[in-house]
Order: sequence, then C-alpha cells, then structure tokens
Amino acid sequence: MTGLPTTLIELAGYGLFIVAPIVGGLIKIRMDLKADRDHAKATRQEIAATRKEVSAAVGKINEVHEQTVNDHQASKTNLRDDLDTARDAASATHDGLSEIREIARDIQERQMAQGREIGGMRADMSGVRADMTGLRSDLTGVSKELHDERQRSIETDASLWRAINNQLGQQRGDSPAG
Repeated sequence: MTGLPTTLIELAGYGLFIVAPIVGGLIKIRMDLKADRDHAKATRQEIAATRKEVSAAVGKINEVHEQTVNDHQASKTNLRDDLDTARDAASATHDGLSEIREIARDIQERQMAQGREIGGMRADMSGVRADMTGLRSDLTGVSKELHDERQRSIETDASLWRAINNQLGQQRGDSPAG
C-alpha cells in the first residue's frame, strides 16, 4: 500500500514542475498582450490629437483668408493698399500651408512608425501563437504521460492486492485467486 501514495506524490510533483511554468508563461503572454493593446490605444489617441491640431490650423487659415477678403472689401479705395494686403494674406496663407505640410509630414511619419510597430506586434503575435500551439502539444503529451502513469499505478496496486490476497489465502489454506 506504500506504492500508491508515492506514485501520487510523484505525479503531483511532475505536474507541479511541468504545468506551473507553462501556466506562468501563459499569464506573462496575456500581460504583454494587454500592454500592447494599451500602447496601441495611446497611439490612436495621439493621432486623434494631431488631427485636431491640423483641423485647428486649417480653421485659422480659413479665418485669415476670410479676414483678408473682408479687409479687401472694406479698403477698395486704395488699390495699392489692396495689393499689399493681398500679398500679406498670400504670405500668411503660404506660411500656414507650410505649417500644415509640416504637420501632415509629422503625421505621416508617425503613422509609418506605428505601422512598423503594428507589423512587429503581428509578428510577435504569430510567434506567441506558435508558442501556444507548442505548449498545447506539450500539455497533451504530459497529460498522456500522467494518464499512462496512473494506469500503471492502478495495475501495480491491483497486482499488489492480488499478491496480498493470494498470500493470505495460502496461509488460510484457500486456493490462490487469479
């Protein structure tokens, strides 16, 4: 009867040293995925903020243009002043367009960097999926080994009980049990 607890303890120890690290790895992978999702969310928020900045810059350009048009309407008396005002407005609009181009370039660079990050994350996810498949295979193998070990333990215990019963039967003078 001492064989059964020893076998169960061995099985429990085997399960502890094989299954526990696998579960720990799965938990770490899940935490890494959550961090990646949070980073992607922050990136989307940055893009939204940049879009708002661009929208505000376009609004400012429209205001300058409207003001220039209104000023032009009010000061038609002096053609020279109108020409100077138009040049100033064109210069301001050109400066505003340069700022918008710079902002658009910055947005494009950010999007390209984020695209590379997302591509890297996708590659990491493929690796994680492959690792998960490997872990599942390992767990299946461990489960089969544990099942086989349990069957051997049951067979050993049954054989031991038969031997004990045969021994007791022989001591009493009974015929041996098969």
